[in-house]
Amino acid sequence: MDYDSEDACFYLDPPYIDADEWETLGEQVRQWEDKQALVAGNQGLALYEKIIPGARDFLQPNIALASAGAPNIVLEIGYEQGSAVASLLREQAFQNISVHKDLEGKDRWISAQYA
Repeated sequence: MDYDSEDACFYLDPPYIDADEWETLGEQVRQWEDKQALVAGNQGLALYEKIIPGARDFLQPNIALASAGAPNIVLEIGYEQGSAVASLLREQAFQNISVHKDLEGKDRWISAQYA
């Protein structure tokens, strides 16, 4: 399969819960959800620290997306991770970084452009 990085967009929901936070989650979550699918090291940021620098290898500046204000990376985040993940994105030259809230007003996802 040919890969055209000019058209690439990332939409990811990686594990982002800290191991200590896992212990505070409700019994139904801990009983039915796969811990490996939810928990990551370094306060839940470990996979972002790998994904974000690596994304630059696949994403190319996309004038059409940028002019439309559309992101080419969208990541689900934990409710206390907005500023940390935004900082990781800034360090890797992402622009137009926006932290988006859920219905309870908590950080839930972040979007950015690699332009």
